[in-house]
Amino acid sequence: MEAIKFTINAGVKIINYSSGGSGKSKLESEVIKLAHKNNVLLIAAAGNFGENIDKSGLEYYPASYGHKNIISVINHGPQYKLHKTSNYGSINADISAPGTQILGALPNNRFGTLTGTSQSTAYVTATAAAIKGLGTNFGHIKLKNIILETSDKQPKLRAKCSSSGSLNIHNAFTRARNAQKRNFASAISN
Repeated sequence: MEAIKFTINAGVKIINYSSGGSGKSKLESEVIKLAHKNNVLLIAAAGNFGENIDKSGLEYYPASYGHKNIISVINHGPQYKLHKTSNYGSINADISAPGTQILGALPNNRFGTLTGTSQSTAYVTATAAAIKGLGTNFGHIKLKNIILETSDKQPKLRAKCSSSGSLNIHNAFTRARNAQKRNFASAISN
């Protein structure tokens, strides 16, 4: 909670939250609401228990709070197949991203492959940050909508996440650039 408060006070607009659990916390929920009021997008891992987090008793937080400023991410492997350990849910999960056998840093200056929704979350966070890096002044909800609306709809992901889709970085960039051009053109014509 202190880390989220720190990032809000520092002016950070995108948070990667590759953590979570089954314990619901009023304090955590309130801090995430505060982030929303400060236009902060929180990209959260959906968890790695292979469960439907829409079901009562199987919720995974913060993904299951349902706050507007959260993008909850599930993990797919090759051919968009949901990884067997990935949580999912057509209500509490938003989008899928690669998260199976992803090369990453390991302790003691080593590298290896990792699998999980934390790896998937990193892809979505990087996409959001790169769109912000284009110089866009989109609010956090518009940024979220661009990412979700430009996902590739996949039959294997239907009912596994609200978008039924996989992150498409190219489509998200294209949509953001086009929206930015329209905003710029309309500002000049006024």
